[in-house]
Amino acid sequence: MFLSKPAFVAALLTSNALALPSSHPTFQNHSKTDNHVSFDYIVVGSGPGGGPLAVNLAEAGYSVLLLEAGRNHTTDSS
Repeated sequence: MFLSKPAFVAALLTSNALALPSSHPTFQNHSKTDNHVSFDYIVVGSGPGGGPLAVNLAEAGYSVLLLEAGRNHTTDSS
């Protein structure tokens, strides 16, 4: 089943509105950048739905940003 871009965005916004708040701490080391990068799709979470969705969109030629909760291990000194 494939969704049109507007239908996908509507479904994504609906699912995010129904999600419960996370008990995980948020990343607080925000830095301002002047990068103006755009993506065709932004997928939140790489679970059983998000990961395959991001891969399928990328393989179809779309630019995809996949966001995942957790620590930023690239700058973590521990």
